[in-house]
Amino acid sequence: MLAAAVIFFSPSYNTNDDVSMARMASGAYDGVPNPRLIYIHSLYGLILSKLYAAAPIVPWYGLLFLILLFFSLWCTVRCIQSRYGTTITAHVATLYATVVAVFAGLFVQYTTIASFVAMSGFIVLIGETLKSRKISPIMLGAGIALVVTSFLIRENVFLYAAVLAAPLVVHSYITSSSRTGRKALALSMGGIVVAVVLLRAVAGIAYSSTDWNEYMRWSSVQAFFHDYDITSYQKNKEYYTSLGWSENDHTMLNTWFYTDAQRFSIDAVSGIIDFAKRKNISLEGVVFTLKTFIQQITQRDLVLLVFIAFQLLIIVSSVRQKKSTIAYGITIILCLALIFYFSFLGRLLPDRLLHPLFLMVSMYGLFVFLRVEYDRIWLKKCAIGCAALLLFFAGQLVWYARLNGDRIVRYSEILKELPKGSLIFNWDSSLPMQWTSVFDTFAEYQGRDIAGTGWVQRSPYDSALFERYGIRDLYADMIDNPRVYLVALPQYIDSLRVYMREHYHKEIRVVVERNFDIRDEGLSPPLVYTAQLVQIKSVQE
Repeated sequence: MLAAAVIFFSPSYNTNDDVSMARMASGAYDGVPNPRLIYIHSLYGLILSKLYAAAPIVPWYGLLFLILLFFSLWCTVRCIQSRYGTTITAHVATLYATVVAVFAGLFVQYTTIASFVAMSGFIVLIGETLKSRKISPIMLGAGIALVVTSFLIRENVFLYAAVLAAPLVVHSYITSSSRTGRKALALSMGGIVVAVVLLRAVAGIAYSSTDWNEYMRWSSVQAFFHDYDITSYQKNKEYYTSLGWSENDHTMLNTWFYTDAQRFSIDAVSGIIDFAKRKNISLEGVVFTLKTFIQQITQRDLVLLVFIAFQLLIIVSSVRQKKSTIAYGITIILCLALIFYFSFLGRLLPDRLLHPLFLMVSMYGLFVFLRVEYDRIWLKKCAIGCAALLLFFAGQLVWYARLNGDRIVRYSEILKELPKGSLIFNWDSSLPMQWTSVFDTFAEYQGRDIAGTGWVQRSPYDSALFERYGIRDLYADMIDNPRVYLVALPQYIDSLRVYMREHYHKEIRVVVERNFDIRDEGLSPPLVYTAQLVQIKSVQE
């Protein structure tokens, strides 16, 4: 199913984050493959950059993710079959894992990939522990490698997976009838801890230079600001006023145009975050958290329904196993606690993070606890109902993915309309870069220097581009500069006018070179907006 989905439906990226990191690794930024991918460990980036240097025509970034996904799914299915054989339990668990893998393969996103890889690794380790027969050293090694690889891809996701797996790992250790299995699990977990500590220690070596160190400090600050709603202007107006910021300044930062490192400094934004955290610890903050939490849980429609259905199936089937029920209950509580924590900070978790949390909880439970006995007909029917729900969910994925080819073609057309030999600042995600094919080698980017695109701002990558075009202050230097373009939404341009008026005391006019109509029919409601390719001109007195 996964292979067919990848072959017949053109895989694309789920966010522009992956496109930015793929461009870094491939050398599409400055012609040299680079291991510094910001959110992915530099060791993984080093492997990617070496592969791109050896064979630049191969789309290594997306290809390695798909290979990891296939391998993780194979390991998961093998463990399921080894534990349950050809029972209905095995079929339901296999279908669940496969459908989620199809989603991850059609809309590639490093967070989702890391979660699937981590989950598979822990399932392999738990499965080997629960074996009554000889343990496979190869599978143990595969499990350790998958878990450590997930850390390299996305550290936060590895931590979430480890937290959610902890009760089940302890449960498996206690209930395992094999002394060898318990020893193998303990040694595996110890090996993972040692590997992660060592990798964490060397992670900063690639960013030890002054410019990279400064950028990484800024990156962690801006990530919190953009991810959590507690920093909104209205909730913290008095602090923004004390900084001398207007509401438009907040809008500029919030919409990802913050190249002014003095105004949007690390100290200023850190102060906003600290103030917002203190203010959020109040009765009003708790009420807001509860509303956000409920909204987070209830607005996921079919995904939430699938998740709830499987929790009921797992809990009911393990109800006679007191230790199992307690362990799984703790896992569910930990999952809800993570969601509640993010809600406290005012963040509605995106699907790329919420779905993996649901996936990990469900798959851990399916693998460790699920027992569907053939003499319990009602439970068997419940399992079949869950499978039918999964197939319906898979149908929705296919329906949405059928448009991938059109999206990829449309984005390719947009790229060709961008002027060559120019610096193009992509404000926020005005360019739908996520519509890039997973198998793209970025040949169409040649001669088109695209800066901005969210968190890449103020990185040494963008700084090098600005230096190449003689730009020291983008706000001022883009005016009347024939080599600098913006791609932005019309409302963003209005914010820029206000910003230039407030801080540069200049009036600007906008020359629209192109209008790009962006429409994604696969979303409900459809995503429709117009992005403009513009140049900024001065208003002659």
